[in-house]
Amino acid sequence: MRTDERFSGYRVLIGCFLVMFVHLGMLSSLGIFIPRMVPDLNETLGRVSLMTSFATIVAFVMSFITPKLLHKFSARVLLGVASVLCGIHFIMYGMAQNVYVLWAGASLGGVVLGCGTNAVIGTIISSWFIRKRSAIIGYVFGGKGYYNMSYGLTAQRIVFDVSNLTKLPKVGIIYAYSNIEADMLDPILNGGYKGVIHAGLGNGNIHKNVFPVLEKARQQGILVVRSSRVPTGNTTLDAEVDDNKYEFIASQSLSPQKARILLMLSLTTTTDWQQIQKYFNLFM
Repeated sequence: MRTDERFSGYRVLIGCFLVMFVHLGMLSSLGIFIPRMVPDLNETLGRVSLMTSFATIVAFVMSFITPKLLHKFSARVLLGVASVLCGIHFIMYGMAQNVYVLWAGASLGGVVLGCGTNAVIGTIISSWFIRKRSAIIGYVFGGKGYYNMSYGLTAQRIVFDVSNLTKLPKVGIIYAYSNIEADMLDPILNGGYKGVIHAGLGNGNIHKNVFPVLEKARQQGILVVRSSRVPTGNTTLDAEVDDNKYEFIASQSLSPQKARILLMLSLTTTTDWQQIQKYFNLFM
């Protein structure tokens, strides 16, 4: 384990402490200066104190908006914008001639606290807890690691829109068994199917009698997904079968039934077997 990985937890702790220190420190500073602002603005203490309420409410609202912004913009961009707004916010405080400018500055400070704080915390967590720690959840097969958690393009962000469809593409399941005959796949080849799930033995092994038929299916444009009929274990990519050579798709941890559903949904967006393999990798 590298040193930077070993002590990342301390960096998370220090980072979160600094964020909260700045956050609470700014609110505490406002509390100290509020009594001094009352005579300068010729306002009541209650009206001036509303600035903390505005700052807190806006920061709370921004805590819900910031995660969505992080999907569209990098944390560096958000922190840069927050820094600029922070400067404007202090200028507004210094030049405020009435309580309304003070409230506006406080609201801007709430944007800085909510956006900047959450951007920092979100980046810290994603760069350590997810990137460094998710790798331990998975398995090793044939000397290669397969991770059950993927946070690059997350599965939650993939949406198959079926609102305008009356039916999904036709996909069937073929279960392997001893001495299975090739003609078992005739309905798949001739029945208008767009895909077939082969529930094989062990790691998705295919019987020699049906292997040529599945090759023929691919030549006809029918998607072929290798799955397994056994209850545990994954059907791994390019393990027992050279999937890249035959353009087969490995179902990973999905059962034949779940693989069928995912293939039907995938076929509503693309017929590219490599892209569909990526979907299976994400939903494993």
